[in-house]
Amino acid sequence: MNRPEIWEKYKPHRQYVKTLMEEYKTKFNWSADGRDSLMDIGCAGGGITIDYILPIMPTNFDRLIGVDISEDMIAYAQKMHSKPNIEFKTFNIETGNTGELPQVDHITVLYVFHLVHDHDKALSNVYNLLKPGGDCLILFIPQFRYYTAYEQLSRHPKWSKYMKSVKDAIVPCYFSETPESDFEQLLKKHRFSSVEIATDVSSYHMGDVNIFKKFITTVYHFYEGIPLEEHDAFTDDFARVAVNVFNSIANNKQSNENGVYLPVTNLIAFARK
Repeated sequence: MNRPEIWEKYKPHRQYVKTLMEEYKTKFNWSADGRDSLMDIGCAGGGITIDYILPIMPTNFDRLIGVDISEDMIAYAQKMHSKPNIEFKTFNIETGNTGELPQVDHITVLYVFHLVHDHDKALSNVYNLLKPGGDCLILFIPQFRYYTAYEQLSRHPKWSKYMKSVKDAIVPCYFSETPESDFEQLLKKHRFSSVEIATDVSSYHMGDVNIFKKFITTVYHFYEGIPLEEHDAFTDDFARVAVNVFNSIANNKQSNENGVYLPVTNLIAFARK
């Protein structure tokens, strides 16, 4: 993600995350003295970290660390939310060296894995970043419908020349017929225990079509290789195709210019080291 001011203003999943953290806060193995440390992987601009993760932590927690691949997001989070025991760092959960970060008691990874190509490596790094006995909560959208629209747009005569490697941009879990069991097996492969997997079907209100277009521009890899002067036209076409895709999903709220609804099946995983 990029353009932190837009992302932080329009993030459509905030209510779901708030509800989820309230539901799972008693599952975390908080220490008796309350001196816990937590890392939020994929923290973006830090708004979710501060608004919904910080409130569930013990009042005398030791450390809260937000990490994200985007330097722009981390710069924004540092500016807006840093405090003596709250910090933000740039880190790539797929390729980063976990030795550069401290081990922590708890990890949250919210809406990141549908943007991560190598789940195997990412889970290995999550495991390494946890202290023994630590736990993690992972939330993502396996069949991310943005990718359906992206794939369809890649066949458009105007955009096909810029999107020849479209399938390389789509993460493998999108093509899985059994994402829940696939992810559960990966967690167990990496020696996580007490693995719990749950799914939940929902629709996220993305705002009207103009707000939805602003949200599209935060997904930076959609625009790779497309000339800057064509970005607005691409955004318009992507929004049109995406709305058609969203409306094709059974039981999803129907989108129009006044309101766009993203159909999601959330996969929630909780596990311990």
